[in-house]
Amino acid sequence: FDFIIDDGGHTNMQQYNSFLILFQHALLPGGIYVLEDISVCRSWIDGDGEHVTMDWIKDWIEMLVMGDLPDTGTAKPKPGYEFKPKFPFPGNIKSIECSSGACVFTKCYLHDDRGGCRNRYVNESLQFYSALGTAQLAGG
Repeated sequence: FDFIIDDGGHTNMQQYNSFLILFQHALLPGGIYVLEDISVCRSWIDGDGEHVTMDWIKDWIEMLVMGDLPDTGTAKPKPGYEFKPKFPFPGNIKSIECSSGACVFTKCYLHDDRGGCRNRYVNESLQFYSALGTAQLAGG
């Protein structure tokens, strides 16, 4: 697909898992993914309460802006200001733009190796998220 609007489940884990599967496997390079209704992410009780939609999006935005992807950090923070992301970057994200209740993710084009387009991190991150999603669905 060139364009996906995720108007599916509204719980944190539903949004999390839908994004990871649809963005990586259904969206074509250069495609647009819209994740809407994220404003309810702090009002749903689901999972373990640790995987709130806006929290992983904020981590990924900071990684894109600061260049703080694995082994590519460009700016060294002062002590006490270190960025410690909780959620691994899934790869293939060129940009993230957010507004009231929604965020828009642009997928990298093929052979784009700048910033968040470094594909070598995708498999490692998907394994992390898949294990996490499986544990959540099993009530773990």
